[in-house]
Amino acid sequence: MTIPAPLGLGTEELSDGRRVRGFLCEAYAVGSARDITGLGSWPAYLAAGRA
Repeated sequence: MTIPAPLGLGTEELSDGRRVRGFLCEAYAVGSARDITGLGSWPAYLAAGRA
């Protein structure tokens, strides 16, 4: 299976120090994107009606 750019697989470090595999996105693709971290999840963002 191929994951198209700007997505990829990589290792992330969680707040408790564990390292897990997950999806990453190249920085060039999100330069003007809105940060939805405070909403906690993509479904929460959609539910807030901000999409």
